[in-house]
Amino acid sequence: MPKSIRVRRWFSTSGEEATELREKWIPGIEANEEEPGWDPERNPSAIVEIARERVQLDVLGPLKSGKEATVYVCRASGTTGVRLVAAKLFRDLTTRGFRNDAVYRAGRNFGRERLNRAYNKGLLDPGLRLSLWVGAEFEALHRLHRVGADVPRPLLVSSRWMLMDFVGNDQGPAPMLARVKLTAEEAAATFERIMRNMRLFLSCDIIHGDLSAFNVLWWQGAPRIIDFPQAVDPRTNPNSFDLLTRDARIIGTYFSRYGVGSDSVLRVMSDWEDYLRGRLAKPTPRES
Repeated sequence: MPKSIRVRRWFSTSGEEATELREKWIPGIEANEEEPGWDPERNPSAIVEIARERVQLDVLGPLKSGKEATVYVCRASGTTGVRLVAAKLFRDLTTRGFRNDAVYRAGRNFGRERLNRAYNKGLLDPGLRLSLWVGAEFEALHRLHRVGADVPRPLLVSSRWMLMDFVGNDQGPAPMLARVKLTAEEAAATFERIMRNMRLFLSCDIIHGDLSAFNVLWWQGAPRIIDFPQAVDPRTNPNSFDLLTRDARIIGTYFSRYGVGSDSVLRVMSDWEDYLRGRLAKPTPRES
């Protein structure tokens, strides 16, 4: 049975329709200490705290299983209403299938020189390494969402999981761009929007590092870029330029079927030069 049908079934049998919050949720920083080890696979219900509000999370079912994590659809009920959120549960570093992570690990900076050296050499305890990896993705999403990038809003992070806005509605999740057939006009506009996002990422000192049509969702006529666990900082990672141009080449190849995207690599090379010369203005964060 296709995932979209299963998700619709979960929603239709969940006993409660999702509605928009009457107030905005402000991204949290850490999970409630009462539930530090919440695991959607073992405990489908939990109480967490988001922006000083206690929220009941109920897992409706798995949405996506990838090489580094599984994403679950959850119903989140609090004093401000009910909505759908996505909980991303990361796999243990010893079992997940993310290859060549040394390419992304190089140059990661956690503010302490000794910790940086141990992390980059792969000497840290796997649990601590995983916590740092999860925190890095949350921080990247938080920074990008604040400046208006087309990414999901992060809400909460713990040592092994992250909570973010669900991209979709009670009828099902947003499809991957790779599964959508665009019109010529939509393709041209979407390609331009993704390229602008890549430039915006760079201005925030972030390179996605694994960008493709499978890591872009199509929702309400616009792209939403997801999956940032391998995002790198171009100020410190020696592989940054190669990762940036690879992202551009893959995106350009995908859009070539629509007759656009042939200049993707040249454009990010120009962006890279602007970045190195300090010509990319730092974006102003919007109010939460």
